[in-house]
Amino acid sequence: MTPLSICIPTYNFGRFLPVTLDSILAQGYSDIEIVIVDGASTDDTPIVIDKYQKIFKYLTYHRLPAKGGIDKDIALSVKLATREYCWLFSADDCMATGALKRVIPLLNNGCDVYLCGVLLCDKEMTPEVTHHYFRYDSHDTDFELSDRSERLRYFSKAKTTTALFSFLSSIIIKKTKWDSADDSWFQFNSSYWGHVARLFSLIPNGLRVKVIHESLVNKRGENDSFYCGDIAKRIGVAVYGFSGVAKHYFGEQSEECELIHNLIRNEWPLIAFINYRSELVSKGLSIDLLDSTFGDCYSGKGLRIAITRMIYNHEYFHFTVRLFNLAQRLKWTIAKLKSNG
Repeated sequence: MTPLSICIPTYNFGRFLPVTLDSILAQGYSDIEIVIVDGASTDDTPIVIDKYQKIFKYLTYHRLPAKGGIDKDIALSVKLATREYCWLFSADDCMATGALKRVIPLLNNGCDVYLCGVLLCDKEMTPEVTHHYFRYDSHDTDFELSDRSERLRYFSKAKTTTALFSFLSSIIIKKTKWDSADDSWFQFNSSYWGHVARLFSLIPNGLRVKVIHESLVNKRGENDSFYCGDIAKRIGVAVYGFSGVAKHYFGEQSEECELIHNLIRNEWPLIAFINYRSELVSKGLSIDLLDSTFGDCYSGKGLRIAITRMIYNHEYFHFTVRLFNLAQRLKWTIAKLKSNG
């Protein structure tokens, strides 16, 4: 029996689920376990899953009576799983061809967590660019995060919070390790980062992580589940939510916390704030919440922070906007050319 469960929390993703499930079934493992927890979807999700249950006997579907939130749904999906490892998977992403063939032999190494490489796609799943979230891109690497020197080395090699478990579909976790977590993570159960808190809570007692450089997940773009129609609130989910988890487990003044804060800034750079601010201004909407979030994201001392704040707060930053956008497009084009070989 394949020692892996694919754990999929979902809510109103019926239109995406067929592509996701097809990508898993196409791997050729007829005994893989798929566990889907449905947070009371109001779309055709039950109908979609019923069709797949008729053709795949190892698909478990649990429909909740009311929407409880992604954190609770993730936890329940792992609780219902029966295999040794659980691959946490978003209901709108896809497995890359050959992903299970690549992953399953690695599970014999006995690591607690496996982090998969990610290929970024547009909303129609057209490949765009490889997401390099870690500075080791040529070989798989193991880290024991309970060792502080090794943990700091790991954090310093990270490029984005994906390296710290923020992207659901990149995470494969040993179920017994997941189940061994204490209750400290539960206070983050409605923060969108409950699974991150749970994994952070495991670090003191040992958490061996293997980073797999190869892209095994195709991430659907332009479909942010955390976006609630207010970009300032969405950024706040990262700035306040993720950093709140970091402060709780490592301490606000810790080196780990500062490294994590830098990763958040990498994901929400100055140019993003400037563009969103310009957009809000053009629509006659308030920028107060965005300005406040920016101030907290780019708090602290240092010349770089001071210059960043000065550029953002300057009344005449249109030239900066054009310059940054040009640089961003150039960087994206170069990355895409590299990804395409």
